[in-house]
Amino acid sequence: MKNTSKTLVFVGVAAASMLFAWFAHVYSQPGTSDGFADVGKPFFPEFENVLNVAGMRLTDYDVETDDVIRFEVAQNKDKLWVIKSHNDYPAEAESSIAKAATALLGVKKDSRASISKQDWYKYGVIAPDDDDAAEEAKEQLPEDDRDRDIRGIQLTLFDSSENALVDMIVGDQVDGRPGYRYVRQAGSSATFIAELKIDVSAKFTDWIEPDLLKLSSSDVVKMTLDNYSINEGQGLIEKKERLELAKEELDSTKDWQLDGLKEEEALDQSPIKSIPTGLQNLKIVGVRPKPRGLESNLRVQSMLKSELLQGQGFFIGPGDTPDTPQLYGNEGEMRVGTKQGVEYALYFGEVARGSQREIETGLSDGADSKDDAGSGEDATDEGDGEAGDVETAKEGGEDDGPNRYLLVTVNFVEDLLGPKPEPPVEPQMPEILKQKAAEPDAEEADKQQAPEDGDKAADADEGACGLDEEQTDEAKTDEAKTDEAKTDEAKTDEAKTDEAKTDEAKTDEAKTDEPKPDPVAEAQREYDAAKAKYELDRNDYESGLKDYEDRMKQGKEKVSELTQRFGNWYYVISSDSFSSFKVTRDDVVSLKADKDAQGADAGPGGLPGQLPGGLDLQNALQNLQGGGGNK
Repeated sequence: MKNTSKTLVFVGVAAASMLFAWFAHVYSQPGTSDGFADVGKPFFPEFENVLNVAGMRLTDYDVETDDVIRFEVAQNKDKLWVIKSHNDYPAEAESSIAKAATALLGVKKDSRASISKQDWYKYGVIAPDDDDAAEEAKEQLPEDDRDRDIRGIQLTLFDSSENALVDMIVGDQVDGRPGYRYVRQAGSSATFIAELKIDVSAKFTDWIEPDLLKLSSSDVVKMTLDNYSINEGQGLIEKKERLELAKEELDSTKDWQLDGLKEEEALDQSPIKSIPTGLQNLKIVGVRPKPRGLESNLRVQSMLKSELLQGQGFFIGPGDTPDTPQLYGNEGEMRVGTKQGVEYALYFGEVARGSQREIETGLSDGADSKDDAGSGEDATDEGDGEAGDVETAKEGGEDDGPNRYLLVTVNFVEDLLGPKPEPPVEPQMPEILKQKAAEPDAEEADKQQAPEDGDKAADADEGACGLDEEQTDEAKTDEAKTDEAKTDEAKTDEAKTDEAKTDEAKTDEAKTDEPKPDPVAEAQREYDAAKAKYELDRNDYESGLKDYEDRMKQGKEKVSELTQRFGNWYYVISSDSFSSFKVTRDDVVSLKADKDAQGADAGPGGLPGQLPGGLDLQNALQNLQGGGGNK
């Protein structure tokens, strides 16, 4: 019995040991929920078609500001890409989304790093909005290392129904393995190593067309700088000066001219030329939606509250008539015209301050930011990033320099195209050529009339011949008697006139040496030259008219495009850009006498007191007076 009891005890212990070993084996093996069984397989096997992607969301954590940052790009109801985190500002996202989706298609679990939630902080895969996990992890860190960023970037691709197609936490880079990162699938505790060939930026300017005005500096032909300011205390518009600048004949190749420039004044072209260059390089720093009541052309409706945009430096003041109030910028405005007929109006407002994401999204502006929880926030980039990096914002605090608010509108102004080409007048044929052209018809009529007159004359001669035959014989006798006397007299007269005829012949011969000009030929020559010039002028007119109409078409299309672009928004630009536009009359105008004096002081050699070649003027004079120098 005793042996039997011992045997049973041994059997029980063995069974318990086997059961414990079995449980230990089971629990020591990775479960499929943690993904160990899927090493080498895709993270998201059901994600097979990039065309199903309708949006992307990047979520990050800013250590310095202790903020969760979200950047989201998605298609709106009209299938247009917008930045949802930036007040639905239009995005050029289609190609970027396609690249990101293609890079995430079939991303595989290369190898496992850990199955424990307790290890998340080691690999930087704590979700950016998981405050509890982050606080718990910090307790395991040395006190001097608790400021380290232990949260990852959550990258989500979703379809049109906002179902997640890809949802992962991207952590730190793997040491010694470029392009490989620690990755955790959202909702799973397991951390894997995966190769991510993706370059996704959360920089606002990487998703938009940053070129604000879309103009070329060489196209600018007219500028008006209205340097007024607003007396906010008294609510008055203080006029300072207005500079009206235009290219001569509105030709972009000519120099700038200043309206009202006096004869004794000279215009410095250099500061003026820098303005179109600054306009061409003007970039968007941030965007804001316009308040209701402010139309795209900046006409003010009655529903717009006067104080709504005062914080941004825009005020409602009197317009052309009492019934048409208009908007003013507290730092003046500028109008810019191009040779395509596009006229920009830029209104400069108040300084915009804040962190980069506040500048971009307007979160600190109050009235013009959206109250959409989870959107309207932003991420920016700290560095240039490398292939395989997911770029995020790690900087916060104040921006390096003040920025400034800007309102823009556009109109089409045909006068900016310059004079419309006028068709040339076709020359008229001179009367003498018209008569000459009609002469062949008259000669033909004379030829037809001549035979009839000759027949009538022949009949008359035949009838008279028979009647006069008898009388002729008698007359012949008398005629013979007088012929002899007449012959003597004729000889005398002939002698007298021979000498006169000789003199007359000499005179006629002298006259024939100078040929008379043919008026018909001269008229024909002038008419042909006029017709040739007309043909050239007509070709120039047709070419000029086509250029004029092409520029008009381009201008109208550009205005339509820009009106849609500017219609719902106003902007933040850098302070450096603004300062390049603040040009005063003193900056560009000087007296000719002062300018000439400066040139005279410099001397022909270009330096004060020097002659060409760098010779010293004083020494040269001494040498001349004293006979010094080499001879």
